[in-house]
Amino acid sequence: MRRSRGEKRHIENLANLLGIKLDSAEVLLPQLEHIERIGHKLAEAYCNGEIDSEYYYSKMSIIKDQIAARIPHKIAREVLLNGDPRGYFLKLNDEYVRKNKIAIETDWGGYGILAPNFY
Repeated sequence: MRRSRGEKRHIENLANLLGIKLDSAEVLLPQLEHIERIGHKLAEAYCNGEIDSEYYYSKMSIIKDQIAARIPHKIAREVLLNGDPRGYFLKLNDEYVRKNKIAIETDWGGYGILAPNFY
């Protein structure tokens, strides 16, 4: 699969952040991108009143479990699920990113982006 320079850099950054091999990070990124798309669609539906809070929060619980199954606990506890559909859904705590000088894509608020869009 051909990847842009940004994607390659992000895969390297994920590998370093999570303490995993490049091959594993390359497999992980599409999984995170999938979770990002699902979470973003849920956030949009919730904000538009298409789903109720009970359904939304039950799905958020499942997504948290999916994240915990894919990345180390130390990092998973720093993952924020952004319910505002105007931004990325999977984010890393901004204080954690700054304090630990994490090399990863960030948004304007300094939150780390786990599955940025490179297109």
